[in-house]
Amino acid sequence: MLLLRHKTRKLVFRSLVVLYLFAATLLMLFANGYRFKFHPFLISKTGNILATFIPTDATLSVDGSYFSNSSPARVRALFPGQHQISLSAPGYISYDRQLMIEPQQTAFVSDINLILDKSVDMAGPTNFIATTSTSPILRSTIAGHDISLATSTQTGTEISIDGSPATRDLGAGSWSIANGDTNLFGIIHADRDQIDFRSWNTPDITSFVLPGHSVEPHIFKSAHSLFAISNFELWRVDSDKKTAELVYRFSKPLVQVLPIQNTMLVLVRLPDQIVAFHIGDRHYIPTPLATDPHIVEMHMSADGTTLEYTTKNQNNDGYTAYTRQIST
Repeated sequence: MLLLRHKTRKLVFRSLVVLYLFAATLLMLFANGYRFKFHPFLISKTGNILATFIPTDATLSVDGSYFSNSSPARVRALFPGQHQISLSAPGYISYDRQLMIEPQQTAFVSDINLILDKSVDMAGPTNFIATTSTSPILRSTIAGHDISLATSTQTGTEISIDGSPATRDLGAGSWSIANGDTNLFGIIHADRDQIDFRSWNTPDITSFVLPGHSVEPHIFKSAHSLFAISNFELWRVDSDKKTAELVYRFSKPLVQVLPIQNTMLVLVRLPDQIVAFHIGDRHYIPTPLATDPHIVEMHMSADGTTLEYTTKNQNNDGYTAYTRQIST
């Protein structure tokens, strides 16, 4: 009897030791950022998602599971790999994308502006019939600087800033001044369909060159961007860091690009469609807003909340205007 009790005590002791070592191992792994799952069995360090969005009470879901309805939202302890995220709110177009999670890293989904899911038809002819052009926009004043091009047989083509020559001869070709901001301005070389970006501090030196024929400025939370527009490509320039990245390469020509100030949205008009991009995400997937083969013009309302666009009637008897609310 005493022997049995001794064997039982030893068995219990050994079991508790094994259980302690197992629990201690799990706690150490957990404290060092490891998680495990059973189907399939996996032990790995995990990553996080940090999302900011408008409206701030939108619902954030990851892989179909609800996580938060308040911005900013953090989702922790996600296993490495592709995860499906979704932002949704009543009356808005949902935002869905695949997001790669890396171990011990936070993936950012920044400043997503959900777009209201409603259109109102303003039937009949309108007063804002307009046409667009892919010609470069000539500017005489950019960010408080008076800027101009002058050509002579002695000096060639030079840029003057605030009345003083600022560059050497740009060389042969058709040149014009594009848009810019307080950091950079663009010079369009129309013969090559390219834009030379230069700093106001060193206007005689090209910072970098992008394909394109026009430039649109954008500002959000004091961060400056420039969009370089070519026939089939849209580039985003971070003028603070003086870097550039391709937003999208289209299969159809770009007609118009409209950055929405104080948001991270930019609208692009193609020959038969208007799409939106959430620039803050840096995962550039177009969201269709309107489809019509006869779109002739788009602009934002004076309060910056509503997209207004005009289509030509198929029987050529007038124009119809539409509005789509972008934000509240």
